Amino acid sequence: HKTKKDESFTGDSNIKIDKLIPPVVNAILSTGIPPAAASVVVSNIIPSAMPLLRLSHQERLLAAKSLHAEFYLLACYHLPLLVMHLDRHCPGWYWPRKEMIKIEEEENETNDGDDNRIGINAEGQVGKEISTETEVQEPDPERKNSRELEKNGLVPLSWFVTNFAGECGGANLEHKHLLPLWDHMLTRGDYSSKYFLALAVLDQ
Repeated sequence: HKTKKDESFTGDSNIKIDKLIPPVVNAILSTGIPPAAASVVVSNIIPSAMPLLRLSHQERLLAAKSLHAEFYLLACYHLPLLVMHLDRHCPGWYWPRKEMIKIEEEENETNDGDDNRIGINAEGQVGKEISTETEVQEPDPERKNSRELEKNGLVPLSWFVTNFAGECGGANLEHKHLLPLWDHMLTRGDYSSKYFLALAVLDQ
């Protein structure tokens, strides 16, 4: 996503920068390969090792929540006492970190249709379409409670979407640790190792 500070560099306020992609590219360039070759590497790594990056922001968040829910089940099995402690003091801790959720929700609100739609009245005049019926729906308690828990998320979205590459403006895993992890995943196809690394981080 793009901030006002970024507009001075692009000159276009409509351009949005994905905060998860630059750290991936930076990690690949840190190996010393030419930029032209790096673009080829990125185009091959993302579909196989980071498929969620190709989704829209809303689709990515929904898919990431599924991964975080599976991570929670894994943590319950391997670290039950720690999970009990976290659930008591910070319920919903395993959801994506609140900063990323806020960004996604702001974009979803921007993409929602305008309530004041344009229509043509009985006299053939163009104007705002006014709804004559307004339905007031009571909020679903379970859904409301679930959304409140998601706001307590502490796990960075980049852990499972870009395999610990990090995000712009946030903490990033050092390349000397990140690249061996990627080598293991890409050469062995063991993409579940990122979950166990996350468990090791929690267990510290």
